[in-house]
Amino acid sequence: MAISEKKKASNRRWDDANRERVKYLNKKSTAKSFIKIAELNDIEILKECIKEREYDLKNENSTDTVWLLFSSSRAYSWYPWSYATKDCIR
Repeated sequence: MAISEKKKASNRRWDDANRERVKYLNKKSTAKSFIKIAELNDIEILKECIKEREYDLKNENSTDTVWLLFSSSRAYSWYPWSYATKDCIR
């Protein structure tokens, strides 16, 4: 079904007025598409990224946390370290 010129113009105006929302939706779609074709290693990396992002969102107002780099047998991972508890937060 073809989209009318009026509808195209309306969509264009909405996209122009909501640039940030359009970017968000495009990135969300890209991420979902990638997950469908991701390999196991990719999924592990994504899980770690999601865990870090979740932590950041929960602690946006906290300024007493730094990130430390820990190495495991094959990879390096960043973990938050709190000055308040003097411990690694995992």
